Formats: sequence, C-alpha cells, structure tokens
Amino acid sequence: MTIEQYRAEAICRVELYEKRYQGCDERFPPLSLARRWARVFQTQPIDMDEVASIMRDAEKEQNNHDVAFYAFCNDIRRIYHDLWEDSSTQKDV
Repeated sequence: MTIEQYRAEAICRVELYEKRYQGCDERFPPLSLARRWARVFQTQPIDMDEVASIMRDAEKEQNNHDVAFYAFCNDIRRIYHDLWEDSSTQKDV
C-alpha cells in the first residue's frame, strides 16, 4: 500500500470510531489511538518513533477493548513493519 492509501484508511477509521464511540471521553484509547494514527500519516517523512509509540500504546490496550480494536492493533503492527522495511530499503539505496 502507499502512504496515501494508509492515510485514507486511517481517516476512515477515525470517522468510524467517532461514530462507534460517540459520547466517549477524548482520551478513550481506541479513539485517541485512531486519531494519533491518522495524524502520523499527515507529515512527511513519517515519524517512525511516533509509529512505534502508537504501536506500543495499542498493544497495552488491545485486550481491554472489542475485537475491532484488536484487529486495528494487528493492522498497526503490520503497517509498522511494512514502513520499517521500506525505510530500511531506501537507506540502502
């Protein structure tokens, strides 16, 4: 996937979570992590330290919420590894 596709997917997830968790506190982990995740794709280059931080925070919360959030955590891990491999490959060139 491209960065633009990741960005579009992240924005859709925020919209979905805002509807699903309507009325929840802004700090509610699934919602706040989805918003952080969407923000990380708004900057270039991607801040891999922030991506790693989001991944760690999501892993801490993944068993405390619904299965959709668990799937989101898996997506974060997969995308983190994809981005890491891409950044490593670009450095080698």
